[in-house]
Amino acid sequence: MRKMDYFIDMYVQTFPDQKRKIDEHIQLNGMFLGHIFFDEEICGPLCQKLRDARTTEEVKKLVTIVEAMLLEGDDYVRSIVTMNVLKMLKQDRGIVEKAKVHFSDQIIEKIEAEMKVG
Repeated sequence: MRKMDYFIDMYVQTFPDQKRKIDEHIQLNGMFLGHIFFDEEICGPLCQKLRDARTTEEVKKLVTIVEAMLLEGDDYVRSIVTMNVLKMLKQDRGIVEKAKVHFSDQIIEKIEAEMKVG
């Protein structure tokens, strides 16, 4: 299982211009708060783009990061996805249908299972 640092590096390698935001986040909070940062910088933008039905390279990159976090992350990393991404998807069920185009079947099954629990 991979730790949060791996996914921070993955995010920065994917979106190099976001390194400054991570540094600012750490400076502001005194540490990296994964739930907050990923909610603001990955979950929010991804859900908005799915709502707007925008299929872009950025959507594909964000989906890749979210899937890697859910499938490869340790308990803490997976909780970030569960708490943030899946919560947002549960709040707007229309996004789930749009997300099916982008996410793997394995991730869609996890999303749908989580929606049944909530």
